[in-house]
Amino acid sequence: MKHIDKRVYKKLHQYDFPGNVRELKNLVERAVILATGSILKPDYFELKNKIPLQEQNFDLGEQGKKLIKAALQKTDFNKMQAAKLLNISRQALDRRIKKYNLS
Repeated sequence: MKHIDKRVYKKLHQYDFPGNVRELKNLVERAVILATGSILKPDYFELKNKIPLQEQNFDLGEQGKKLIKAALQKTDFNKMQAAKLLNISRQALDRRIKKYNLS
């Protein structure tokens, strides 16, 4: 990444970061995976909802599949690390891998 959009700083500054530095690190790594250009934009930073992702029931479709593939590749297919990077449980990752036929 060459640049970080100024709005990213504002968005990150307003967030509480209950997970502290580790959560921030994971958030930035995830944003880099999602980034399509050389600028990190606020849209790449999804801050935690009140309901954990593994408890939410929604379909991310093709974007979700791409994100899971990218996380697996970035972690050399270590499912535990990929799940942590995606901020979901290992079981939720396994379900999505099966759903998207990524095994």
